Amino acid sequence: MLSRFLFLLVIDWVTGQSMDGKGTGIHWISGRSLEDLEYADDLALMSHSFNHIQEKTRYLEEVAATVDL
Repeated sequence: MLSRFLFLLVIDWVTGQSMDGKGTGIHWISGRSLEDLEYADDLALMSHSFNHIQEKTRYLEEVAATVDL
């Protein structure tokens, strides 16, 4: 049980670090953008363009490698 919780905390940190302030997501409310959706151990990246999805995937891979994921 604890290992699942720790995994979710690490995944949340990784996605936060890799997506924060990029502005490449779907335009949301008040000038904010929706970058990703997380549920349990699933992750969905959101964007209007394929190039932004590729960038997000690369950033996500780089940050995840820093914590051995």
